[in-house]
Amino acid sequence: MPISFAGGYIQGGGHSALSSYHGLAADHTLEFEVITTQGEFVHASPTKNKDLYWALSGGGAGTYGIVWSVTVKAFHDLPVTIASINFTSEGISQDTYWRAIDAYQASTPALTDARVWGMAQYTATTFMLNPVLGVNKSSSEVSALIRPFLDTLDNLGVKYVTATNTYSGYLDGYNTLTFLKNFPIADMLVGSRLLPRSLWEDPEQLKSLQSTIRSIVEGGTTAVDFIQRPTLEVAGNPDNAVLPAWRNTERHFTVIIPLVDGQSEEEALKNQDRITKEFIPELKKLTPGSGSYNNEADYQEPDFKQAFWGPNYDKLLAIKDKWDPDQLLYGSINVGGRSMEGDRGGKTL
Repeated sequence: MPISFAGGYIQGGGHSALSSYHGLAADHTLEFEVITTQGEFVHASPTKNKDLYWALSGGGAGTYGIVWSVTVKAFHDLPVTIASINFTSEGISQDTYWRAIDAYQASTPALTDARVWGMAQYTATTFMLNPVLGVNKSSSEVSALIRPFLDTLDNLGVKYVTATNTYSGYLDGYNTLTFLKNFPIADMLVGSRLLPRSLWEDPEQLKSLQSTIRSIVEGGTTAVDFIQRPTLEVAGNPDNAVLPAWRNTERHFTVIIPLVDGQSEEEALKNQDRITKEFIPELKKLTPGSGSYNNEADYQEPDFKQAFWGPNYDKLLAIKDKWDPDQLLYGSINVGGRSMEGDRGGKTL
């Protein structure tokens, strides 16, 4: 699957550090230039070939046609404030460490309500919340948002390092996040789940989420947790094929097991099976009706139609059949992918 801006990124939905402020990348497409599998060069927009435009705006890459270019909206640059909080389990009990992470879990709605985006990475021994990125927010505003979490860490006796800085524009701030700019994408096994805001609205469900995440991480994984609320409102109420579960999401939660040099294929597949059969099912129990971000998900996802495309699947399949009638474009977990039994009279690829 393509991973360029006009390919897998924008066609898959495309989240970013601006997702809580502007929505997803697919929410801001204006027009695509497309080469069809029938050899035609066409334009797809809200007024031309509307069905193709709708599908390309979040319905998955490598499926409906070959995208030659995409035109997107531009926004005025604004100052950004970036904060960070890091700590480890050193000098505290494991239960205290997890109470600190539980406090982080409970704190994120205050961030997303303020249209702030964040990214946390944590294992059974280390925690890094970096960045907490507020667009058009001052240092004092972002500091006030993270203060309750820091107060809890102080009360627990957790030693932490924190910093807050404001930059004149988005790019100036983003360029300081070198670890994010150079984030590796091909040296790990991945699974993910979109965690709906409703989990935070019920204390018992939040408690279940906290214990489930602890169990998953202590099972030998790393959590990479994206704090974001790309609601229809912040996105400008677009009409597109983005998985509807995104609109109720508080977190895009990913489970990672690193690949190791010299590791056998058998061992790697065994670890991927743990993600597929052990970790993600635990998250699914907590999130019925939600889904996963197709670009950062388990390639073995057994229910990929529901997980990646949800209620849009049948409409997307009809659009694929119209624009790619000979089924030249194929991805195993794309619309029309893997087994096509039940989609087209029992025929399979």
